Amino acid sequence: MQKTRSTLLVILMMAAALAGCISEDTSDLDTQIEDLDTQNTELTQTIAERDLAISELEATIAGLESNVAGLEASIPLMEEQRDALLALLSDSQEFANQTLELAEAMNETIAALHVMLGENATQVQQLQVDVLEWQQTAESNRAVLRGAFIDAGLMHHLALRNADMRNIRFFYTDVTDSDFTGSDMRFADINHADFGYSTLIEVDFQYSFFDDVSFRHSDLTGANLTGVTLTDVTWIDTICPDGTNSDNNGNSCENNL
Repeated sequence: MQKTRSTLLVILMMAAALAGCISEDTSDLDTQIEDLDTQNTELTQTIAERDLAISELEATIAGLESNVAGLEASIPLMEEQRDALLALLSDSQEFANQTLELAEAMNETIAALHVMLGENATQVQQLQVDVLEWQQTAESNRAVLRGAFIDAGLMHHLALRNADMRNIRFFYTDVTDSDFTGSDMRFADINHADFGYSTLIEVDFQYSFFDDVSFRHSDLTGANLTGVTLTDVTWIDTICPDGTNSDNNGNSCENNL
């Protein structure tokens, strides 16, 4: 179509030139025709280049339209993903709120524990003071018992575990149902004493003197009677130092020390 227009244009130009110059000299006509041919060729080339550019633009437009169609098709998927992310964000916010509430509750609990810890620390300090006082009292008691002379007394239910009773003297003393477990009674002088139902486990009686002493239903398991002097000692249903019963040893523990 463009080429046809160019040809018609050339014919019209030639006709006009001929009509205007019919009575003039036509010696330059061939030159003009050559120039017109040259211009026609240039115009044709320009038109071809523009047609090519148009084709390329149309191809670019087609590609862009394809991209647009693809983007339009992806919009629903992106919207769906957006909605899903918003839902997750909502759930995450709810979880975050619950976590904050839990953290606040834990902080309150920790604060309460700190208060309890402080109270316990105070109680521990008081208990340590009490223990120290008890230890001092026990030491004082041990000091009182060491070398003491107990004469004609009823001292039932004594609890003197691990006591320091070295050189103590019992004279006509009844210590029925007493507990002397682990006590140190070395060099004791025990005369006319009754140890009925008493616990004397692992008591150290080394080098002590027993005269007219009664062990009735007592427990002397593990007691140390090395070097003791036994005179008129009564043994009734008593556990001897070696763990046997005096009733099975001829009513005596003197050979089972």
